[in-house]
Amino acid sequence: MEIYMLKIQNYCLTVVLFVFSGCFRDNQKISGNQRVGIQPDGSILVPSNQLLRPAGFQVYLPGRPVDLALIPDGKYLYVANGTENAICVIQTGTAATVLGSIPTGWYPGSVVLNSTGEILYIANVKGIGSLNQMTNRDGYNSLDPMGSVSIIPLPGKNELGKMRKTVNLNNSKAGDQKVADRPYPVLKK
Repeated sequence: MEIYMLKIQNYCLTVVLFVFSGCFRDNQKISGNQRVGIQPDGSILVPSNQLLRPAGFQVYLPGRPVDLALIPDGKYLYVANGTENAICVIQTGTAATVLGSIPTGWYPGSVVLNSTGEILYIANVKGIGSLNQMTNRDGYNSLDPMGSVSIIPLPGKNELGKMRKTVNLNNSKAGDQKVADRPYPVLKK
């Protein structure tokens, strides 16, 4: 019985050593002074100590992009940016550029364009927030959201600039005017 248990222990130790040996690969060349985030070579160090090297060009957005819609002619991409409560407008091409953003309801989770590419339909996951329909409890519950759908005609470039200010104000402390003109961060590879 003791020999059998010793074999099991040795087998488990071998498995553990084998599994962990892949976690500390030298080929990633992560130095002790690197910080989580974008690295000078364009790679991205994530908290699990993985070094990501995404293909192509990256467009960085504040918030959490969760859905995409491409206009029929392919010139513009609309990104549902959940935590920013906005649709980001990206001009596609070799130098993809964030042109601005369109304010939406709370946490846009999906975006589609109509067949002519002139109207956005946005499903706002949390919509207007939590509605407590029950009279036997106090307060609101995060599991009681009342979602909404925003129907927005595509704005022109001038209107898009004004909308960006609205998005900034919507995401600031009670109308803090200092953040209204804050631009998108420009991060290049």
